[in-house]
Amino acid sequence: MDDHTFTDCELSRREFVRLSAATGGALALPGAASAAIDSPKFDAEYRYVLNHTPGEYAVSTLVTFAEAAGFEALSALGGESFRTTTTPRPAAYTTLTAADARAAAEIPTAESFTFSPGANPFWRLDYYPTGVFPEATRSTGYIDYEENRRGLRHLESEYPDRLRTYTSGRSKGHFNYASNRDDSFPILFAELAANVRDRAAFAGKEKLVFTVSLHGDERAGVEAGSRFIENVLRGQEPDVESLLEEFAFVFVYANPDGWRTRQPQYESYGVPGATLFERGQGAGEDTNRQYANAGWIFEGFYPAEPNGRDLAADDPDGIDRDVPPDIRKTVPDALWIVETLREYDDVGYFADLHGQSVGADTFVYGLTCQDQFDQGRF
Repeated sequence: MDDHTFTDCELSRREFVRLSAATGGALALPGAASAAIDSPKFDAEYRYVLNHTPGEYAVSTLVTFAEAAGFEALSALGGESFRTTTTPRPAAYTTLTAADARAAAEIPTAESFTFSPGANPFWRLDYYPTGVFPEATRSTGYIDYEENRRGLRHLESEYPDRLRTYTSGRSKGHFNYASNRDDSFPILFAELAANVRDRAAFAGKEKLVFTVSLHGDERAGVEAGSRFIENVLRGQEPDVESLLEEFAFVFVYANPDGWRTRQPQYESYGVPGATLFERGQGAGEDTNRQYANAGWIFEGFYPAEPNGRDLAADDPDGIDRDVPPDIRKTVPDALWIVETLREYDDVGYFADLHGQSVGADTFVYGLTCQDQFDQGRF
């Protein structure tokens, strides 16, 4: 398929791909309940995910036990990526179909079943035997949104002098079919620097800012960014570590909505239970479009200007009241990201780590920066 295929078609290539993904999700992973398996050992989220996953698919499962003797019976069910631990308590990670979960619930020493997506099989126990964010080849999946939040907080507790995390604002969000409510998600920021809690010293450092996985279906930014933070903190990147006195790294986890749609309790591309990462955010807007370019601002893309129509900071506590209501409602995530990033002075480098699917050996592309142009050249 080439670009000429879409020449006489009202459907763009990108829209075609989006609709194809949604159709595939609708056919393969419907949101309607596909089973009716229950046990008092299942928590509410696990019960929903298990019963809304087609029978031929397996669910990432963390099982806690009264004693380790139950491991063998669970292993015999043949789930993938079987892992066990006795610290901080006997527990096992595996993947279970609905039929497998019914059988596993009958193991006498099995106590609880929890949905456990993510890279580290035991993150729900706050136990990290192979690192907070294991190498990709040792991981059980993509880094999960909540796993990332808890993992970075764990690293912060270990290295409080070099890592600071915080949240600023919330995303547009998605409807949660398991809890029957709208969920929005905090936007996470991580600062990596020497003496990071000395705010006067931090203000004097040159900032290196990275937005990661602005598109939810382009995972390279998050997968590399969080592992990079951990590697620096654990002394595995000495050349970078030596820069922390002079420079501060700032990571922005920019699209929690497109991240969370991987879970069956949310829609992806309008399909409940499709379990696909989503390019855009909760309102379906392409997150490339909200950050206005110099000399090119199109209101139809909901430009994220938190100072409102008068471009003056009228509200010291956040988003100004004169931001148009449709923009405030549709892209609160982008508004909060811009508002928060404006608090950083002396930004010497800014990179957005997309998926970089073009060129497998290239992670960061050098693009012409907007500040190299004046408005008259557009």
